[in-house]
Amino acid sequence: MIPSANPSVNQRFELPHFVSAFAFFLTTWGIAVFFLYSATLFRIGEFTLILGLALLTVSPFGWLIIQIALPDIRSIAIRLALVLLVGLIVSIHLGFFLGALGFQNAYIWVCIVSAGLSITLFILRQRKAYPTWRSNFWIDARIFLTKPTVWVIAGLGMLSIIAIIPLLAPFVRLTTTLSLDYSYIDKFFHMARAQILSNGAPEWTSAETGGVRPIVYPDYYDFWIGMLIHWSQLAIRPIYLLYIPILQILLNVLVSYALGKTITGSPWGGFLAIVLCNIAFFPNPYDSNLLLRNIDTYPDFVMGRMRFLPWRGTLTYGLAWTMLSGTTLCLAMYRKHALTRTGTGFVTIAALLIAGILRIRSNYFLILAPLFVLLILYWIVKLRDWRLFWALGIFALMLGAIYLESASARYDAATAALALRYGVYGNFAPIFLPQSARPLFNLAPTLLQPISNSLGVIALRMFGVVYGALFLYEIARLVRRRIPLTTFRLFLLAALGLLFIEILFVVRADPNFDAGGGDWSPQAATLAAWLAVLLAIAPLFHIARGLLRRFAIIQQNFYSIVIGSLVILTLISYRGADAALHDQTRRAYPVRAAELDTYTWLRQTASPRAIVAAHPDYQVNAAGETIAQTNFLSGMTERPAYLQRVGPYNIQENSLRGERLRELFNTNSPETARQLLTQMSFDYLLVYPEIPPKIDLSCCLKLVKKGIPQVYAK
Repeated sequence: MIPSANPSVNQRFELPHFVSAFAFFLTTWGIAVFFLYSATLFRIGEFTLILGLALLTVSPFGWLIIQIALPDIRSIAIRLALVLLVGLIVSIHLGFFLGALGFQNAYIWVCIVSAGLSITLFILRQRKAYPTWRSNFWIDARIFLTKPTVWVIAGLGMLSIIAIIPLLAPFVRLTTTLSLDYSYIDKFFHMARAQILSNGAPEWTSAETGGVRPIVYPDYYDFWIGMLIHWSQLAIRPIYLLYIPILQILLNVLVSYALGKTITGSPWGGFLAIVLCNIAFFPNPYDSNLLLRNIDTYPDFVMGRMRFLPWRGTLTYGLAWTMLSGTTLCLAMYRKHALTRTGTGFVTIAALLIAGILRIRSNYFLILAPLFVLLILYWIVKLRDWRLFWALGIFALMLGAIYLESASARYDAATAALALRYGVYGNFAPIFLPQSARPLFNLAPTLLQPISNSLGVIALRMFGVVYGALFLYEIARLVRRRIPLTTFRLFLLAALGLLFIEILFVVRADPNFDAGGGDWSPQAATLAAWLAVLLAIAPLFHIARGLLRRFAIIQQNFYSIVIGSLVILTLISYRGADAALHDQTRRAYPVRAAELDTYTWLRQTASPRAIVAAHPDYQVNAAGETIAQTNFLSGMTERPAYLQRVGPYNIQENSLRGERLRELFNTNSPETARQLLTQMSFDYLLVYPEIPPKIDLSCCLKLVKKGIPQVYAK
């Protein structure tokens, strides 16, 4: 069967038969498993364990909340998407709060009790609704599993995983004696935090300056990952680099489908949303680094690069994007259930998701939270829906709990000054504009040049050709009143406007902003990429539907065209992921076999609370980066570092530690070395042959591991 092109028919395409959909899933599943086993550390038993623990900690909370807030929603896709997304947000916050109150061990038991309560309530509901509920349950299950939609979504999920597999295997063996680790600096940063948080919440020490108070940072998600590490007793690398990204992709696939189906009114809109959000990679033809393969470039503000940002850097980007999709879904559903209890439930769920962003990806919070509150207040005044105050109340309570925990004495108070360390956008934007386009934007009056520059970055880099054209098409349809300005469109467009304002007025003028200790608004600017994707779903669906009606050849070969397009998009995205992994080869970390043996020994032998140290000037890659500039040390040892990635916080302590380490390696006096060691709080010292100490450290430390590097213990 092919989709109908008859305009009189409702705008719903016909789905493939069950056999075809199931064959599509089996094929993509087989390819995904083959690539995962051949290219990564994937093990089906370990993945099943992590999946089970993740569902145990997420599903009960989500199911209970959705049953209370949205009892009348019959869409399985919407219900399941919100159960998992809300359950995840509630679970990671509840677990962290329990840890902060000293009841960390109660977290898993709360999850188990919630699971038991969820199952009990489900059985009671089934018994009340159906006298023979057992038989009805299995009948409903068989009906669900024979729906083609289920297997098409599963197949698209497998393609989404295939598209990013290169980024799931950053450790590459070149020879028997040399490997390269392409892990980005932020990936090591969050891995180290997850390792520390696996011992309890909140973290007991800084991952980068071990022994001092940690900074206030969005670490709730890292805590949840740390708990999975603790409960499963598996190594952190496959969990953080492989299993959690896979679970995150599958969650985003489900939420994307629910959103696409809701805003287009067709399951094909849901399939299209999955492709746009997870598979499609559209590089800009005018970019000098078209496929991101140039060496040592800085194309972070390129739309194509954003597609892979969560898997190349920190996973919190991807989770925050999924939460934005879930919020948009809830707001779109509210307009269909306004002035009802169900409508209030959708707004309440959106409040939970927006509040959760504060300690997941706080860079987005200043954009989304005020907009959400203003939108709810507008509905309260216009629709006189006073029940929405419940949603605002829950929003305020959750923010209050997060604020009290974040402002506690266990964190470094100096980090509260983060937002005050940045100036106006100034001359920072032009470095991200194409060289040929800069003169055009410089034609604007001097006073307006910062505005035109930042707008140019969004239009030419963040959106790119494809998404930019779709955005303009959608705006034209709105202006010509071909489509209404619905709630979800208003929310996304307003978020884009607020993002533009934040980029304009908050980002530092100094091009060397990294040296200043932060990049708050450049990180916030990455939200533009996801806004572009969400805004592109409806216009692209409208264009595809129009082409389908207009051209008979498309109707006759519809499924062949769809499958062929999916294959091409997946291959291009796979190529883009591989390029994103290797685009800065000089920054990759070369690891000798002897070094790998030492790091493995430390991970297996050293206490989880042990602090490791090394000479701060030891170069870790061909780009000349050192221990003091990267997260290499904690990334390799999976332990907090005495000194690494020196930033603006604890600057006095960092400077003092760096001077002491250098003096320890340069002294000719064992007595001076002993005196210095009494002032330093590390447990293990790594000594690389490239920077040897001037004295034999065996006089003061115990040599516990020979090799490269040598390991001394205090």
